[in-house]
Amino acid sequence: MNYTYAIHEACYDKNGHVGAITQDPVEPFGENIEELRHSWVMMAEAFGQPILDYDNIPEPGYERKEDPIGSELDERLKEFKRVPLKDYARPSLDKHRLGELAAQAGVQDAEKFVEETGL
Repeated sequence: MNYTYAIHEACYDKNGHVGAITQDPVEPFGENIEELRHSWVMMAEAFGQPILDYDNIPEPGYERKEDPIGSELDERLKEFKRVPLKDYARPSLDKHRLGELAAQAGVQDAEKFVEETGL
């Protein structure tokens, strides 16, 4: 079996179980040198974390209600569904950010997420 390795952003519940990761690997990014350096340091710290198996996300034991990001997203999605999409001011989001939002929402297919939400 062949594996490839990359660094992805991961969302953890309060118990340390992974509930979602970004579909695409992340790369160092910043709007200034300090942000770029911080991004690079965070990625370097990932090498001290356990290797995650993409096919086992969410991990056994993951509880969305114990995930601060997941719980917040659930609340926002409830509100989002109550208000027609045309009533939202839609900021432009790059493909990378849309992928992150989709992963945080527990969506595996970012393109489908974009289609369904109209973002």
